[in-house]
Amino acid sequence: MLLLIFAGTVNVLMPVPQIIRAVKVSVAGISDTTFVVAASMAVIWAIHGYIVKNNMLIISNIVLVLLSTFGIFVISKARIDNKVWLKYFIVSKLFLGLYFFPGVYAKTFLVIFVGFYMRIPQLRKVMIEDDVSGVSISTWAISATTNISWIVIAVIERDSLLLATGVVAVALSSLIIAKVLVKRRALKEIIAVVTN
Repeated sequence: MLLLIFAGTVNVLMPVPQIIRAVKVSVAGISDTTFVVAASMAVIWAIHGYIVKNNMLIISNIVLVLLSTFGIFVISKARIDNKVWLKYFIVSKLFLGLYFFPGVYAKTFLVIFVGFYMRIPQLRKVMIEDDVSGVSISTWAISATTNISWIVIAVIERDSLLLATGVVAVALSSLIIAKVLVKRRALKEIIAVVTN
């Protein structure tokens, strides 16, 4: 029970460092799609929590929907881009429709795919576009930590959906952290050489 409370609480905190960094520093390098999918995914996890009678999944994901929606607001305001809201509306309705599609395999595929897809836009920004300027390492460290907790809970409760999603989330969040650390270290070394 204590682990469940920890996982739910840390889950809620995940977008906070990224939102703070976006407000204080810049929205450059931050994927708005990641926030859109995170908010949509939190809706699905809240519904899943209701179905499996897991109050911590319900509460933490409702708060996560609110925080991710605020993150979308911050990014769209800074970029003067109202298309982000349309993307959010379409993606959330699509996920909700697919979640209630009959069959446990369809639901499992959807949740695992969306958990994977949620991190892909940010991974693309840091790996392919090589832009880590606005990325908060804290957000992705919280993501990895939270998902490690959810993996343990999934093993205890024998929830294969939660387990598969957690494993994918930890792996992708770790890749984002590694790329940001490597890129920022390389930039510091370049600056040190130039200034000497």
